[in-house]
Amino acid sequence: MRALFLGALMMTVLTSAAQADAPGELLTPAQIEAAWVGKTLKAQSPKGKSYTLNFKADGSAEISGDFQDKGTWRLSDTGYCTTWPGIHGKENCFAVRKAGNQYTTIAADGSVNATITVAE
Repeated sequence: MRALFLGALMMTVLTSAAQADAPGELLTPAQIEAAWVGKTLKAQSPKGKSYTLNFKADGSAEISGDFQDKGTWRLSDTGYCTTWPGIHGKENCFAVRKAGNQYTTIAADGSVNATITVAE
């Protein structure tokens, strides 16, 4: 019983430590909307693909560069979701962390999806 309790305690500590090590402040959906809607976003995937994103107030979205598509976006309870019919064909949702002028999008599985900056 004691080994089971210690194992559960270690998993809790390790999970909390991993979340604490993630860089930057976790943004609310309202903060994401204020920072990104109507602006040109420069993004790079973990595999080095570069692309530009535009999220519009009407819920439409465009991606260009190494990826090309027109789709939709929406705010979610914990971040935002996009649907790119020609790229994924299904909705994917992300949380966003901000550190300085850089945003990191994080997929539901905890992996980094992209690093984003707002073009001036």
